Amino acid sequence: MTQANIPPAVYKQLAAELKALRGKRRQDDVIATLLAMPDPGAWSVSKLSRAENALIRLQPDEVEDLCAVYEVSAEDVARLKRWARASRSKNHWQRRMPGLIEDLTELLEYESSAAVQRIWDPTLVPAICQTPGYAAAVISGIKRDIDSADLERRVDARLKRAEILPESQELHLLLDERVIRGRIGTIPVQIEQLRHLAVIAQHPKTTLQVVPEYAGAHPGLIGWFMLFEFSDATPDIGYTDGPGGCVYLRDAEDIRACTLRFGQLSGLALTSGESIALINRVIEEISSESQ
Repeated sequence: MTQANIPPAVYKQLAAELKALRGKRRQDDVIATLLAMPDPGAWSVSKLSRAENALIRLQPDEVEDLCAVYEVSAEDVARLKRWARASRSKNHWQRRMPGLIEDLTELLEYESSAAVQRIWDPTLVPAICQTPGYAAAVISGIKRDIDSADLERRVDARLKRAEILPESQELHLLLDERVIRGRIGTIPVQIEQLRHLAVIAQHPKTTLQVVPEYAGAHPGLIGWFMLFEFSDATPDIGYTDGPGGCVYLRDAEDIRACTLRFGQLSGLALTSGESIALINRVIEEISSESQ
């Protein structure tokens, strides 16, 4: 499947649940039951298989037919039909954004549809909170041979990720103090980024906390991660990455472990007010150094 044809994240969840609901039933038995219905539609084993692998998007009525075969509760039928409608919405990102690296198209789906987004990062300001100068410094520092045109596209894509966040989305940022004090780019770039963070922290839907250096060894040393919570019954999803590529966390145990770790870090962190005060203090320190 090409990147342009990767299905929306919500449909991947729908496909996985439909497959789980079928359980040990044979696909041809399911199709036989569907075709025996009064208004069966165009069902086949191939179509069911492609639907379960998120290669096609079913109509809400088709999802309802499958639910009838699987004897799903009315509440779950309504939820799955909502997912089917959402997966066909033009608001979902079915094409790769120019400048967005290939593996991040699915991440953009989650960022743009989550009700709550939680981010822990011990090394960098999260991508959705970066200023153009900071983003350029990070990207060019990681990819030393990047040309100016590609760098511009990637910075633009990173800024657009922030623009598409829902206004109602709750954002909880946890950063290590090293992120606040770390030198990325020039001093003006660092000051601009810190001021931008301070502005973001004032948003009524945003909580920003800094884990201070004196916290010592803590659960966040294992690495950075993101958690997405959705307004409907879509399961929570996690994300992280590294030299080996992107990793999407879907297993309930993984999500519970990350949620527990996030809570522990939040407990170790400064309050929002203390964190903003720290950021402003570091801005003053850097400004005085540059004079």
